[in-house]
Amino acid sequence: MRSLETIRKSLPRTALLRGQIQHAMLAALLTAGACSLLGDPETGLWGIGARNWACMTIAVALFHQSMVAVVWRLQLVFGVMSRLFGDRALRLWGAMFLPFLLARPLLLLAAGIADANSLGGLRELNLLIGALLVIVAG
Repeated sequence: MRSLETIRKSLPRTALLRGQIQHAMLAALLTAGACSLLGDPETGLWGIGARNWACMTIAVALFHQSMVAVVWRLQLVFGVMSRLFGDRALRLWGAMFLPFLLARPLLLLAAGIADANSLGGLRELNLLIGALLVIVAG
């Protein structure tokens, strides 16, 4: 099995950006589509409207994914984190990565609570279907 150092030496420097233009374009299109579907309901949570909760959720997810794309790829291709921070690199990466990983489902939950009953129908049925979907996805 080849070592990480051997793999890094054999990688072209362009490997860092491979496929990223398509991902950026897809992210831009999906963000535009999602934002265009957002209504402007009167409901909210803690003084923040449902639309703003949804926009914060999307923004945090985009930032998190972009951070992963840049920082993690720089580490994999060039070993930047290890060279800059040595033994503390993984701990620093965790401090950068985990808050956003935790914030994403919490913001999504807040957006859902802020726009409760937007689906219409029986709330109990909506909750049951949502719980089943969470179990299937989990």
